[in-house]
Amino acid sequence: MAVSAGKPLDAKTAFLRDLELSEEIAKSAAGNADAQAELSYTYNWLQRVNMDLGDTKAALDYGDRCVAIQESLTAADPHDANRRAELAKSYSLMGDLRMSTREFEAAREIYAKCHAIASALVALDSTNFNFKDSLAYAERRTGNAWHEQNALDEARVHFDNAIIAYEQLVAMNVDTNATQRNLATTLRWRGRLGFEASLFEAALPFFERDVQIMQTVYEETPDMDAQDNLNYAYSWLGSTRIKLKQTDEGIQSINQWIDIARQRFDSRPNEESVKSDYLNAIGSMANVLREKQQYNEAIARRNEFIRISSTDASAYDMRGHIYFDMHDWKNAIADYSKAIELDPTDATFWRNRSNTHLQAQELKEAQRDIDEALRRSPDNAESKEISQKIAAARAKP
Repeated sequence: MAVSAGKPLDAKTAFLRDLELSEEIAKSAAGNADAQAELSYTYNWLQRVNMDLGDTKAALDYGDRCVAIQESLTAADPHDANRRAELAKSYSLMGDLRMSTREFEAAREIYAKCHAIASALVALDSTNFNFKDSLAYAERRTGNAWHEQNALDEARVHFDNAIIAYEQLVAMNVDTNATQRNLATTLRWRGRLGFEASLFEAALPFFERDVQIMQTVYEETPDMDAQDNLNYAYSWLGSTRIKLKQTDEGIQSINQWIDIARQRFDSRPNEESVKSDYLNAIGSMANVLREKQQYNEAIARRNEFIRISSTDASAYDMRGHIYFDMHDWKNAIADYSKAIELDPTDATFWRNRSNTHLQAQELKEAQRDIDEALRRSPDNAESKEISQKIAAARAKP
């Protein structure tokens, strides 16, 4: 039974019925390896369905039971490659659970066990796809764990190893589509290491390969997972090109990101992460257009942002910046006022409106707003500078 394809609660009920039978059989056939293995599989499925249901405690409990049985079976027959492979998979799933609870050191320890088993199995049979796939996964997820702890050098080693392993798997022409997705995901993570270290030139080739692979995958199998991954691929590629001042190429990539993000949002409007991603895509394009002084196009993007997220104070603040650049003080003040209405606690909005009033020579209003900004954030250097400019302007005859 595929948990993700059905209803998790129904699946859990079915597996709990299976569990009663499996435990009874294992108890009556004490010492029977096959009965114990069948019980471990039931625990494994219950672990998975509880992960789908978000019940981490239950998932960890069933995972521990599964691993305990499989460790015992492997110890009893250490030469059984299939049992060792099953244990490696169980370790990887437990590592994923520890990642979800942000227990990164524990996750790394578990992935290390998976890695050790997979490495030994690959040494026995380097042509076995499943063995190499387990090894590649352990490398990638160990890289993820190190990345979460900001240990970028350690993460880089494991991502590089994972890339090599996935490239070898692709060359084996077994389950190519899934392996290409895994390779693309790993390339993206490797690129992120460079991006986060401001090594944008080093990051770019990884994101370019990511997009190339995921574009092909999506054309072959345009499912939701492929669409999501292609979306993320274009977002990182576009952002990196903008950082490198490759503006035209960056705009092209961000437009691709927007197109896919819009498709995702249209089909899944109630998923907050999908909505947030679409807004990020629109906002990124608006920022680039503003920098290029293509103000009308930038405003159009900000209008779309506000249409979707009309209670977001920062959205009005960002559109106000564009009007400010255009010296359209009236509309800039209107947007900053809306931002203040939605969130009067943010000193930035008061400061921005004060500065706009100052530019419009509306000194009384400028003073009122900067006083409020300084009341809310008394040590802000920008507010102090604007206050001094207002005082100088008011001192003029």
